Amino acid sequence: MNFAAMPVSVSEKDYAVPGNNPLADTLDQRIEQLVRPYIQKGNTAGLVLAVIDHGKIRRYSYGTTDKNKNELPDLNKTIFEIGSVTKTFTSLFPAVLVGSGHLWGLTSNVN
Repeated sequence: MNFAAMPVSVSEKDYAVPGNNPLADTLDQRIEQLVRPYIQKGNTAGLVLAVIDHGKIRRYSYGTTDKNKNELPDLNKTIFEIGSVTKTFTSLFPAVLVGSGHLWGLTSNVN
């Protein structure tokens, strides 16, 4: 029997393996577009970013922990210096209020 000549029909949905693509959706792609050039220009050694998307925390890690080291930031352990305390707290308080349900309508049009 010659297997090379046997017709085979396989449905992709029956044998699809879940992808492991870190840029699987538009949010991941958008963050990559914004952050990657910033890191490549040397503006910072590394960056860890977290986004709450529909109740799910999404974490992103870029660059290194130090310009002189080739060590990737650990999302759970790496400590970064806060460059601007005012901006940090200004963004933290609305995030806490949104999370607790006390602030909403941030996507409403102001017109």
